[in-house]
Amino acid sequence: MYKRILVPIDGSSTSDRALQEAIKLIDAQPAQLRLVHVIDDLQFLDAEGYVDYAELRELTRKIGQRALDKAEEIARQADITVESALLEANGEPMSVHTALIVINSYLPGDPDAFDADTRFCLAWFEEYGWTENAFGQADVLARAKGTSVDRVKLAGVVAAGSGKVRLLRPAEYPSDWDPERDKVTPVWEALHHLIRALRTKGESAAGGLLARMPERADPVRQLAYRLYTLCERQDWADDARAYNELIASWDHIDREATQTGRKGEQPELGLDG
Repeated sequence: MYKRILVPIDGSSTSDRALQEAIKLIDAQPAQLRLVHVIDDLQFLDAEGYVDYAELRELTRKIGQRALDKAEEIARQADITVESALLEANGEPMSVHTALIVINSYLPGDPDAFDADTRFCLAWFEEYGWTENAFGQADVLARAKGTSVDRVKLAGVVAAGSGKVRLLRPAEYPSDWDPERDKVTPVWEALHHLIRALRTKGESAAGGLLARMPERADPVRQLAYRLYTLCERQDWADDARAYNELIASWDHIDREATQTGRKGEQPELGLDG
């Protein structure tokens, strides 16, 4: 007979199944359930020198706690008393690339959870980067992702003409863009407008922009991590730097957004754009 059951929690489907099996065991015989998530005190290796180490360490801790909180709630819904612990451990140095892949595995959702226009942009970027390619290729990919070339062009994220299509770089995005008036705003567009604002006017400007689209904060940040990881894998250092700059500045940007008093928790003003 078991007196205590320990379940490691890491946000994966495997740990989810282990938790369900533990719940079944406790239903059959009383036992104390303990959930544990272990986080390395990560020593990040980065030859480029532009990654915010403290930001990555703190994010891995927050993600670990989020995974534990979710598992605790599942146990409580099954009327099981549960304890949990977020533990630190020292280990071998981890590269930034590996760390971000780990972080991505914990973040909610997957590429298919993004809107159709963003899924198109993500797939196109992975294949072609910022270079142009044939309209036919874009048309096939867009249809597969549930959108169209005309739609992503209307959204302002691609240039299309003369039988060619390419993604617009952040510097090409209009500086007077207003997310409250834009009727078609993919997460991809929101992310790259934030990068443009951050690089041209700083954290305050990026925070002001984020305050006007608070509902996109989480998916934008998630997409930034995915694109950073992709750029690292492709050895696109300049592009990786752009996404990392946003990641490293996120807390400051979010604080600036909060200070505008226009976060999503506040009442709607009832104004139509």
